[in-house]
Amino acid sequence: MTITKEAVIKAVHRGITTANTRYEEWSKGSWVSDYGVEGFMVAHIAAALRKEQDKGESLLLEAAFKEIREFSNTPRRRGRQSEASKDSNRADITLFDQHDRTVHVIEVKRSWDYNKKRCFHDIKRLLTLLEDCARQKGGSLKFGFLALPIVESAKTRSEVRDKILDKAYSIEEDVRTEFWKKFEKTFRVERRLGGMRWYPEKYCENKEYALAGFCLTFSKTAVG
Repeated sequence: MTITKEAVIKAVHRGITTANTRYEEWSKGSWVSDYGVEGFMVAHIAAALRKEQDKGESLLLEAAFKEIREFSNTPRRRGRQSEASKDSNRADITLFDQHDRTVHVIEVKRSWDYNKKRCFHDIKRLLTLLEDCARQKGGSLKFGFLALPIVESAKTRSEVRDKILDKAYSIEEDVRTEFWKKFEKTFRVERRLGGMRWYPEKYCENKEYALAGFCLTFSKTAVG
């Protein structure tokens, strides 16, 4: 059976947390949100996804949009290509079913705060792929995902939890506001937050810190 949306989400959360824990160990306390290590997260998310995929399924890193369209059995759109739809664009992770058809595409960012405009750019590209390659157009693409860690700090753990939950909600609202025309009629977006990784006490200075894996899921319709 093809890897499900829920399995992808769990693997994304697990991959972000694993990458963060390993980076913390290697760096004596730094987190993936502190440095430009998106590729490090991509590799760990991909490893987590492979454990969830069935025999015969596969994935590619940095697959070009041209390949994604071809493996979705959808033709290149006619006319001049927009920046978001260029064949030379690449997706961080692309998942394929047992028949080598594109089923899910994932973009990874190290944070929302520093990369908001870049995140919007990646979302626009994901929506373009879904528009071109979704099953409603005769293609095989089911979902697009934007994955990133959310990091917050406060005096108490309950305050940190509240801030992370608020941040997850505000990110979704930012996206809905930016793309309201698309979500009003054409697309669906869903936020999903994973478990929290707490900063070790030996590094803390009168504050609590936590990181949680987070992803937004995009679909053309309510497909399962």
